[in-house]
Amino acid sequence: MTSPADTLDELRAAREALRHTWHAFYARFGNLREAQRLAVAPVVAGRDTLVGAPTASGKTEALMAPLAQRLLSRRDAPTGQARLLVISPTRALCNDLHRRIEPPLRQCKLKVGVRTGDHSLNITRDAPPVIITTPESLDSMLSRWPASLRSVEALLLDEIHLLDGTARGDQLRVLLERLERICHTRPQRCAASATLPHADEIARRYLHDPELILVGSAGRGLDARLVHTPELADAATDIAETFLSGESRKILVFANARAQVETLVACLSAHPRLAGRIFAHHGSLSRSVRLRTERRFLDAPAAICVATMTLELGIDIGDVDRVVLVGPPPNVGALVQRVGRANRRGSVAHVTCLASDDFEALRLEHLLVCADEGRLFEDSVPFRPSVLAQQAISLLFQSRHNWIGAEVLHQRLPAAVQSTYSPHDLLDLLTAMCDAGYLTPLNGQRFAAGDRALKMYEHGLMHANIDDTPEIEVFDETTGELLGRVALSRKQRESLGDGQELGLSLAGRRREVVRITQDQVFVDSASGEAPSAFFARQAPRYAFELARDLAAFLGIGHHELRVERWTKGARLGHFLGTRWGLLLDGILRERGLATRPGNAFFHILKRDPEVKDGLDDVERIERDARAFIARESERLARRLDIGPFYDGLPPNLLRAWLDEALAPADFARHLAQCEWIEGPIFPVGPDD
Repeated sequence: MTSPADTLDELRAAREALRHTWHAFYARFGNLREAQRLAVAPVVAGRDTLVGAPTASGKTEALMAPLAQRLLSRRDAPTGQARLLVISPTRALCNDLHRRIEPPLRQCKLKVGVRTGDHSLNITRDAPPVIITTPESLDSMLSRWPASLRSVEALLLDEIHLLDGTARGDQLRVLLERLERICHTRPQRCAASATLPHADEIARRYLHDPELILVGSAGRGLDARLVHTPELADAATDIAETFLSGESRKILVFANARAQVETLVACLSAHPRLAGRIFAHHGSLSRSVRLRTERRFLDAPAAICVATMTLELGIDIGDVDRVVLVGPPPNVGALVQRVGRANRRGSVAHVTCLASDDFEALRLEHLLVCADEGRLFEDSVPFRPSVLAQQAISLLFQSRHNWIGAEVLHQRLPAAVQSTYSPHDLLDLLTAMCDAGYLTPLNGQRFAAGDRALKMYEHGLMHANIDDTPEIEVFDETTGELLGRVALSRKQRESLGDGQELGLSLAGRRREVVRITQDQVFVDSASGEAPSAFFARQAPRYAFELARDLAAFLGIGHHELRVERWTKGARLGHFLGTRWGLLLDGILRERGLATRPGNAFFHILKRDPEVKDGLDDVERIERDARAFIARESERLARRLDIGPFYDGLPPNLLRAWLDEALAPADFARHLAQCEWIEGPIFPVGPDD
């Protein structure tokens, strides 16, 4: 245990090491938090460092202060060139990060700029030494102006846990290797992450021989109450009553879908005592609307903001007295992020959990237990080969010779990815990309840009590994402001053409459609209620380990499958999670046991399983699972968030990736060992 004298000595050493940045970053606090104190020595020494610490623990500043110190300590530093890149998961977090670190950096005489899709920044001439950006904008800079990044000395990967395991995280891993190859010296890599049980694995994926600084939670208590609210109107009533009782003046409500946000805001806004105090925040709203919501909620002495995951992150919205969860979050990590926004400066986080049925209530209880015990059950997916296709295009345009080859691409991959994909595999990939129109062959080994790649480069569409959605922009007819995006069906478009009124809910208000062009909707604000119209995004994946732990929480054995008789036939409680739930869906449907897709927990059975169905035959199950993967490879790949460039993959690479991600052999062994037991799935029967 560290003694007060040791802590004082460490504090003095930290002040000495941060002689150029201490005052700007820490003087107003008078002391350092644990993560900040421990990060000084390794970062100032130039080591790759990961700081894992809870929300609002100052982990970003723990890395930024010593990184800025290193910039200021170099006497021969270049001017007018980027030297430190801060890579943040979203544009909103980039903006919030700039607001937080610009004042202390300005005191240190260091300029900082933001380059994202929302902020243009000329990095080719008189660039600031510190640039905050996203993976997509880093991709753009590397592809278009690589020489402007040669003086980069260090990288700060902020909130890296939000990128890890996604296609964007896979992309970032390659971008780091590409950047390293063009810089004068290898950039130091530092990362800030939430406290995770596998922080060492994250560090290994993004850093080299890193120093790990892991700080646990400060031990805040949790005051959670669970309320059954069958309908969203009931949820709105409970939220309103909590607010009007005066016990919680600032309430942040998390819903799991944009349509739920719109409905809740409409219900709450209809209450006469809540007028002007209700705000909406979600990803289909425009940046200007979201920023306005953040500012107004921050400044309001008493208000309610209803959001999706967009406000899980570190965006500054001020102190929040209570967090309300409308239904269970998709995983333990999301629950920790959401609950962590409540009463940050207090010793107890106040949370209300609203469940529409008994099963939601049980899931919420289980997630809270897992969070309290620090069991997160991450759902990791192997490196996506579609990112290789995207990076091949990006590298092609970075090249002065305007061509890409398998060896060139292979040399710029992280070592772990190099061991998975050989140059021969990458040659197959580049050839398949020719068939998809991305590339055109120059000879057997070199490839130039095809028509698709040229158009994507021209419109800046080649840097993202996020699937686009078929939503169109909505503008205020009077002011011309972009309000957000919606998805309109053909029937809705035709109804307006027939002279019928068409109302939409956006930003918590009814919008009457005035006119529609090919790709834009113009609206006027109106009173009353209206349905929301958003593109249906895929539900989050549920990890196998989390699903099985939920089964154990309900008293179900590891190799038990429960068949429950209920009002509409029989329901199979498998609790295999999303990935193996997909394979089970294929197995059951092929045998005529199920008639419609299931989910991570249940399937509806058409009839009872029998021995002849071969559900205890490992070889047959595996064979059928692989056949299902072959038939449904595109759908399964999309369900695993493979990204928009999957159509450029050769079938053999896609199949190999799906085999690794879905593990049909392991699935077959597990399913064959399972015992089918008739009885209730959980103590209290859920609503349908």
